[in-house]
Amino acid sequence: MGDHAKGSAPDTSFKRVQSGIVWGVIFLAIFIGWKYVSWTPSNKFLIAAQLIVNELMNGFKVVGMLLLVIGAFLFFGRSLLDLIVDLYVKPPLQHLNNLAEKGINDLVRSVPTAEQLLEHIPRCDDMFTAKDVLCKIPDGEQLADLVLHNHLQQYGDHSKRTDSLYCYVNKNLLAHACIAPHKSNYTKNIRLRPSDYEDCFIWDESSTYKIHNPLVKGNGPSYSYDFKIGTSTMYTGDDPNKWLESFGLKAEVDGISGKEDIIGSQVPTEFISGNEQEYTWQRRGNWFDVEFTKTILLNKEWTDVTTSEVGLTAKVDQTYSLGVYTPYYGCEVNMTLPTGYEFIKDTDCSVANLLKGISQIPPSDYDKHFRITYLADNTVIKAKIFDWVLPGTGFNIQWRKVE
Repeated sequence: MGDHAKGSAPDTSFKRVQSGIVWGVIFLAIFIGWKYVSWTPSNKFLIAAQLIVNELMNGFKVVGMLLLVIGAFLFFGRSLLDLIVDLYVKPPLQHLNNLAEKGINDLVRSVPTAEQLLEHIPRCDDMFTAKDVLCKIPDGEQLADLVLHNHLQQYGDHSKRTDSLYCYVNKNLLAHACIAPHKSNYTKNIRLRPSDYEDCFIWDESSTYKIHNPLVKGNGPSYSYDFKIGTSTMYTGDDPNKWLESFGLKAEVDGISGKEDIIGSQVPTEFISGNEQEYTWQRRGNWFDVEFTKTILLNKEWTDVTTSEVGLTAKVDQTYSLGVYTPYYGCEVNMTLPTGYEFIKDTDCSVANLLKGISQIPPSDYDKHFRITYLADNTVIKAKIFDWVLPGTGFNIQWRKVE
């Protein structure tokens, strides 16, 4: 049955046309032959038979002519139709069929096997930008398996152990941070100014950054974001409440309904451990810690944030550390000291420590990743990291009084 479906069955209709033509020729031949036969019947019975045969021959003539004409018409009509199909119908249909077969074959060849993918991925400088590989991976699970296999090939089978560095980084950093919103283009400006108190400066700080959600494109569905801002400051003297009186914290977020001051007038009211609405604060000896936390709704891939902090800081505290708790992309700290103070040219940078441990990157290339500049007789520092900043201490900046 399958072979007949492909067109191998005989064309019975065409054979019938040929048979009709043959019979038409036979009938006409019999008629013509009879007409040329000369004989005279000798009795009345033969005369009657001759009359009957003559009538029959006339019928043969009519039928033969009909069969011949109809058969010839059908034969030459079928031949003409076949010629038209061969010249004008089959070529474009064959061309379309060839294009379809080529498209299917190209599609099949374009989907690599797992072995081919595994052979190609280790040669990629950056597998997460190798579009010719990733665009052909059908789902995230297969990608995860391929990446894991590739990593184990590069880093060794010991990376399978749960206490390996690979498993630790993957579980505690990559698995969460790669799909979570993060701060980008973080810029902090700090200025220390004289205050009315002999033992402290005014700490004046402003920051701008963007919250980047890599899972949202443009204005997508809303999502929850845990906004946090905090500070730690050292106080001196017998009256710690003067720090509270001068303390101010502000945060403006360009959220779903536009720019919004999400902190408002909420401030700690006593210099003791406690909480009030979204504020949490505590006293640790001569240190005062304040943190503001609030879950907000956002719906953009990039959300602008502006924060500011003002307060007092003890003059004896001559160190500033930028704590990074989630990965940042791009970070800059600009700080200015009052007259009579200077920065110590030994600023610690987390990226610098990272690069020093990677022997493949020469010191001459460090400025492609971070840069620390001292200006105005060391009273101004500009510290910048161009790449990712991992959790830890981004910068540790120190200064001293000029003798």
